[in-house]
Amino acid sequence: SDKEERRHERQHGTPHYVRNTVVVESISLSQLMRFKTRVVQYTASLAATHDNSAVSRFVKLLQQQRGCVLRAWRLDLDKRGTGRVALADFTQACRQLGVPNQARLIWNSLRSRDDSRPLEFADLGGEEAANLDALAETLWNTLGFDLEKAWEFMDETRQYWLAVEDFEAGVRKLGFWGNARLLF
Repeated sequence: SDKEERRHERQHGTPHYVRNTVVVESISLSQLMRFKTRVVQYTASLAATHDNSAVSRFVKLLQQQRGCVLRAWRLDLDKRGTGRVALADFTQACRQLGVPNQARLIWNSLRSRDDSRPLEFADLGGEEAANLDALAETLWNTLGFDLEKAWEFMDETRQYWLAVEDFEAGVRKLGFWGNARLLF
């Protein structure tokens, strides 16, 4: 009766006839792929500096794997040592870093479609790039950017290598007060 069904619904939160119905929730592959497309479009629309952007996630990956972006740049991205990374090299690096499907998304977040210039460290480095620029400015102002003089200045014991502590002490003596460990 209607009275019994209303009473059952008040007590149990569902009508009496639903009680014996099995509800199977499912998702199809096409629904999942549409969701993925929307997520990729949303991620691509985020500014490169946004915490959830493809670029920010990539930078975090580089930091996790190498400790800092500069080290990852040198070891994983700029393998030719030119200071620039072309799209093909970037795509290859993304494959090796385990994010092959993100390469184009990251690239497009940093470059417009009609901009074919290679990436430079400043494009990814953020604060680390500013830190590197500050060291370059210090070297320029103190030693005319003579790296041999800078090395002689820092390698006081002439052992031809520096521990991180020696490097930090050396750049401090030159007047650099940025984060030396990020440059090591």
